[in-house]
Amino acid sequence: MSARKAHPTRRPSEIYGGAHLVRLLARLDGYLNKTSIQKGSDVELVEAGLEGLVTFLETSSGKYFTSRNYFEADENYLKSASSS
Repeated sequence: MSARKAHPTRRPSEIYGGAHLVRLLARLDGYLNKTSIQKGSDVELVEAGLEGLVTFLETSSGKYFTSRNYFEADENYLKSASSS
């Protein structure tokens, strides 16, 4: 069972945490290279959005990047994660 199905009332940020968001951001350049974003205003818009996100994450790091957000995975989860 996926984490989202196991916790349908929780927001993704409550399930996956900041570490998963950082992994996504690390891969973002590869994803953006596959888009049709042109030079100029489109790029500036994406840059401004990412700059705002990074600023938010810096000011909110105590909420999203703390060991309180994580717990020990049970055996069933580890088995399902390794098989997917």
